[in-house]
Formats: sequence, structure tokens, C-alpha cells
Amino acid sequence: MKFFIDGYNVLLRMRDVSRDDLEAARDQLLHRLILFGEAQGGVLLVWDSRERTRGVAGTNRVHNVTIAYARSADDYLVRAVNREPRSHRNGITVVSSDRDVAQRTQALGARTMGAGAFLQKLDEDGPEFPGYPGEPWEKYFP
Repeated sequence: MKFFIDGYNVLLRMRDVSRDDLEAARDQLLHRLILFGEAQGGVLLVWDSRERTRGVAGTNRVHNVTIAYARSADDYLVRAVNREPRSHRNGITVVSSDRDVAQRTQALGARTMGAGAFLQKLDEDGPEFPGYPGEPWEKYFP
């Protein structure tokens, strides 16, 4: 199962991050997703950004998480699902609480999950689930 994630949509629903330091909050979410992605078929994390990219041109890859910056994360997620072969789209879960994104990606054959439900799943599965908030990601990636 691949997960395509609207970064700010999830980040703004996280309780355990500081909104005063968005860079640190983004890093915290990324670290959780690195662990989560180890148990999945990969993660695409999309951030809304006025800039075309940050850091390396195009998309960045950190372990098993591909990070993309787009003027519209919503449109990028829809295009990303559409680029996948039709036969693989039912193996994609788009994580966004935006109804329009959910409807558009479901119409293409992807599954959807709200940001709150995704975070709840990460929290409920606790230490047995990679990405649990208290789990030190460094033990997996020294």
C-alpha cells in the first residue's frame, strides 16, 4: 500500500507539534512518516509551497519518503494518482481531509483517509506501529 499525503493537512491536525516552528514541525512529521513508510509500500509527502522546490530541484527523497513541493498540494495529489497505472490505484491511500481531493482521487480509483483518521491510526497502533510519536527514529536510521 502506498500513501500519498497532504503534508499541511496532516500537520495542522497534529497535537504534539509546535506551530511556532514550522520547520521543526515538518521534520517531526517526516520522521514519523519515515518509520511508517518502512512498513508500507512508500510514502509521497506533498507540501504546498509558493516556491517551486526547496533544496534539491524536483522532488526530494528521504529514505522511503518522497517529498514534493507544489503550488497546490491538492492538484499534485490528484495528478500523482492519475500517473499511476490504473491497475495499481487501488493500492494507493490518499491522506487528506479535503473533500474535493477525496472525491477526485476516489474517482481515479484510489482509497482515501482523512488526516485525523490517519493520525489516530498512527497513535492507536502505538509502539507496535512504526511512526509512533515516542519511538526514536534514529534506532532505524542511525
